[in-house]
Amino acid sequence: MQREPGAGAHKLLEQALRAKKVPPGAVRGHGGVALGHMEVAQAIAMGAADAGIAIRSAAAAFGLGFIPLAVERFDLVIPRALATDPRVERLVDMLGSRDFRRELDTVGGYITYESGHQVGETRSG
Repeated sequence: MQREPGAGAHKLLEQALRAKKVPPGAVRGHGGVALGHMEVAQAIAMGAADAGIAIRSAAAAFGLGFIPLAVERFDLVIPRALATDPRVERLVDMLGSRDFRRELDTVGGYITYESGHQVGETRSG
């Protein structure tokens, strides 16, 4: 099962198939397109696909095996003008909180040691 063209998961699957010299048509369900991680996991659980790229929590939700293929980093980008907005400050505080990290640990598959911390600054324009 693949994701929509342009999705990171779609690119990762195509790359993995090429690396192993597996023709796309040799994988059952490769022609189907799923619009999210849960839809991929559901298709596999129902037997409509042999494999797919999804996050660990989606695989766990359907009782599927999971083999990590890549680690991705996601950053929250905030315009400097909004960095001191009380709503943004609350969001950043929540992202760095022990409770939030503990909650993500129960889902599995997330590395949260930098969650809620500023890791860099960029210039716009």
